[in-house]
Amino acid sequence: MQPTTELNLSVLVTREEYCEAAAQQRREAGKRQGTVWYAAGALLVLLGVAGAFFGSGISLSLSASFCLILLGVFLACYNGMLAPMLSSAAAAREYDENEDLRYATAYRFGADAVQVKNGRMEGSLPLSALSGWTETPSLFLLTFGRECRFAIPKRLLEGDQQEALRALLPKPSGRG
Repeated sequence: MQPTTELNLSVLVTREEYCEAAAQQRREAGKRQGTVWYAAGALLVLLGVAGAFFGSGISLSLSASFCLILLGVFLACYNGMLAPMLSSAAAAREYDENEDLRYATAYRFGADAVQVKNGRMEGSLPLSALSGWTETPSLFLLTFGRECRFAIPKRLLEGDQQEALRALLPKPSGRG
């Protein structure tokens, strides 16, 4: 049963909120592909440690072992720490360079669609086309395909409006 309430919001996303949204999206993408990076990093660290202790038996110098350990630590830390920081920095540059991101946008969430209006676009997107949404401590991030992403700061929502927005959004797959 879908809720019948409407939720009207006017949003102007700040640079910090936009950067946080980009970093959160990168973290979500990293969860899907991170296991390979962690495994490769752990393997290189193990090889480097083995080379440090048994390098003379396998013709591996101490400096090469140290390089393997450093590369392994880098790969293990990349998805969880470095990639979100790099995404946040890229988002800051994008926000500064792209005037379209600084438009105030009006959203009207209904039971089955969201109407969007700003200086760049106007239209209605069905909630069934929502490819994913994420909630962070400070915002909601809604993604429609590859090019359309909305960040809705929680600072604009009262407690009951946050619950209304959660109720309007489809349940994320994989979660209860």
